[in-house]
Amino acid sequence: MKIFFSRPTLFLLLGIPLIVIGIPAGIYGMTLGGGASLGGVLIFGYVLAILAVVLVDRFAVKFTSNKTLSLIELFVLVFGLTIHYYQNRTIKIEIENHKSDYMLVIENPGNLKNDYYLKEFPFNRFIATNKNYVIIDKMADNINLNMLSEWNNSYSYNVYEFEKYPKVKVFSNPTFARKGNITQNFIDSLINNR
Repeated sequence: MKIFFSRPTLFLLLGIPLIVIGIPAGIYGMTLGGGASLGGVLIFGYVLAILAVVLVDRFAVKFTSNKTLSLIELFVLVFGLTIHYYQNRTIKIEIENHKSDYMLVIENPGNLKNDYYLKEFPFNRFIATNKNYVIIDKMADNINLNMLSEWNNSYSYNVYEFEKYPKVKVFSNPTFARKGNITQNFIDSLINNR
């Protein structure tokens, strides 16, 4: 056991506490009823993956110095986190018009002016608007709206494709009466009244 912990590396120092925390959390998760017990199974899956990484780390430390291996592991960790945050980037939209019943998010087909946004660490974007629509250069999978209290903390969501606007996402108050009537002409009228 002493040999296993000799020459510590980054993955060893991060992996062992995660395994120690993950095992009881997984056991607790599996004692929950119904579908909630799947959380415990997922945690055990992560614990097994971390254990495999630690074992590979212990094997690799025999062939290289622990400082070199730790630097390589740091690079792999930073690279992996960068990819994770990039794939999960979000557009956050602050609706300043509290009387608004809907919000259209329109991907710019190339002939419109994008709305101004602030960059948030690491890859997120923040847009504050008092209009009922925003125009963005590239549609994101994750769009978060500030939840208006007038919408009772819920919204309806639809995706549309039009000839002039290939990607349009519509978020609306669940009581909004125009849900099915979002057309290309309706979007044209919003943009022309800019």
